[in-house]
This record gives sequence, C-alpha cells and structure tokens, in this order.
Amino acid sequence: MSFTIVLFITNKLFMLFCCRKCLSLYLCVQLEGQVVALLVQNMERLDEQVKEEADGIYNTLAIIENMAEFRPGLCTEAAQQGLMQWLLKRIKAKMPFDANKLYCSEILAILLQNNDTTRELLGEMDGIDVLLQQLSVFKRHNPNTAEEQEMMENLFDALCSCLMLSSNRDRFLKGEGLQLMNLMLREKKMSRTSALKVLDHAMIGPEGADNCHKFVDVLGLRTIFPLFMKTPKKMKKTGSSEKEHE
Repeated sequence: MSFTIVLFITNKLFMLFCCRKCLSLYLCVQLEGQVVALLVQNMERLDEQVKEEADGIYNTLAIIENMAEFRPGLCTEAAQQGLMQWLLKRIKAKMPFDANKLYCSEILAILLQNNDTTRELLGEMDGIDVLLQQLSVFKRHNPNTAEEQEMMENLFDALCSCLMLSSNRDRFLKGEGLQLMNLMLREKKMSRTSALKVLDHAMIGPEGADNCHKFVDVLGLRTIFPLFMKTPKKMKKTGSSEKEHE
C-alpha cells in the first residue's frame, strides 16, 4: 500500500471518527481485528519529514484518542497492540519538538490512567528510563513554549501514574529518578512543582520505603526542608491563593 493511499485512508477515518455513532459501529466491527495494530503499522511507515505524512500521524493519534475516550477499556488492548512501544520510540526520537511529540505525550498519559496493566507494560519496556531521560532536559532549562510546557507536564503525569505500581518504584530507584527530582528542586525551574509531585508518588506508603531511604542518602532532606519555610512565589500558579499553592 502506497503512502498516498495510507494517508487517504487515515484522513478519511479521521473524518469518520468525528461522528460518535460511526465510531461506535466501527469499534464493534473492528476491535477484534486489532485495528490499533493496523494504525500503528501505518504510522511506522510514514515519514514525518514530509508535512502531509506528519499530518497523517497526527490524525491517526486523534483517532486513537477518540477511541480511548469512547471506550476506556481499549487502552489496555491498544498498548498491547504496539501503541505503547511506538509512543515511547517517538517520544525519545531525536527530533525537534512539534505537535506530534506533544500529542504522543498526551496519549501516553491517557493510556496509563488507572491502568496497572499498561503501567507494568511501560515498565517492562524500560519506559521509566525513557521518561526520566526526556524530563532531564528540564532540570536546568524551562520549556521554550506553552506547548512544550504542556508536554513536560504530560510526561510528569505519566511518570506519576507509573509510580502507583510498586515494581515501577524499583525501576525509578535504579534509574536514579530520585537524584533527578532532587536536582530539579535545587535548580528552581518550572519543573520544580512537578518534581515534588513525583517524589510524593515514589515515596508514599510501605512500598516507598526504599526510595525514602535513598532520598535521605542523597541529601534530599536538605533540599526539602527549605520549601517549608516560605512559599516560592515565582513558581506560584496564576489565579491561586498562597494557601492553595502551598
């Protein structure tokens, strides 16, 4: 099948999926046929250096998002049909930031919501390391645009979701995630608040004991205690009171 045909089909499906009744009928017919696997195979064949083909990938991701919204249970099947692997590969690709990378981060966060199966799958694919590597860019530098900031927050949300699973906390520990979050707190960049959120998920409960001990070992308390002294006004969210921010 030529790229032109693939793009034609993708764009027609995108228009079709804008109608929820059509989407319902299509899902009932196609779910058993691994429709997501077919969509992933098509995306793998497209060259994002060509604008039309990059648009085709964006529309395909929109189709998958609509499917997941209509039937949340599809997330597990989609992840197992190759979507998780493709998303991780695309997110870590050495390419300039664009709308497709932002959309990938959003879809990844959706797949991981309240789903231990997809969280475990991401961990088995070394996804924790991928997330940490992508977030490490923001340890000393703020996002350049609002869209890049949104992507950063999506990746933080994905990491927090993964840390709800105890096995991923071990992977986070071995991947030196605590050291990265501690460094983000010290640097006082836009990633600081989200880094605190990640630490909360990593160390809460009995399963977080190993991370707690390691955090003390890396002198994390020296970084945390000053945060109790005064609200960092520069990081305060617009429209929130000081008490809400704390």
